[in-house]
Amino acid sequence: MNQNPKILKFLRINLFLNNAENVTLYPKAAFSSNTNVAFIAKALGNVGGAHIIRSEEDKNENLEQLITVEAVSIDSINEIRTIDVLQMDIEGAEENAVYGAQKLIDRSSNLTVFQEWSPFWMKDIDTYLKFWRSRNYKIVQITLSGGLKELTDEELKSSGQIDIIMTKNLEKLISNFKPL
Repeated sequence: MNQNPKILKFLRINLFLNNAENVTLYPKAAFSSNTNVAFIAKALGNVGGAHIIRSEEDKNENLEQLITVEAVSIDSINEIRTIDVLQMDIEGAEENAVYGAQKLIDRSSNLTVFQEWSPFWMKDIDTYLKFWRSRNYKIVQITLSGGLKELTDEELKSSGQIDIIMTKNLEKLISNFKPL
């Protein structure tokens, strides 16, 4: 799923060039419900860093444009029965996307989640962590050296921006993980 028209164009090209026939592209934002969301598309720099408007201050950023897009809960996409991998780097909308995918997550017993973690963007870290911990997920950081380090909730809350993996089967992840 991707809603940013600039990124969507490159994603389609990437899928075509890689002959990715087992991928279904949903040009919508993943959210907690079916609605429209406004987000800021950056004029310069990281155009992939577009994010949902959180405050009036956000509206004063260096914008190329303010974009309103269709957003859907992942659970509302009926053809998705189970998944093995969920990758999220959606600039603070991870909580909303996850809450809109609760049923899918609960059906997907072998799910591994890759996420960019940034407490700055989180609305309610405690509730988000409780969501995953109550489902027996372990959370590990992908370290700069390419290894894995299991993290406590306190370490996550006090961290900066890091890449994490969430899984129910940490032993399997560690045994199959190949450091860079």
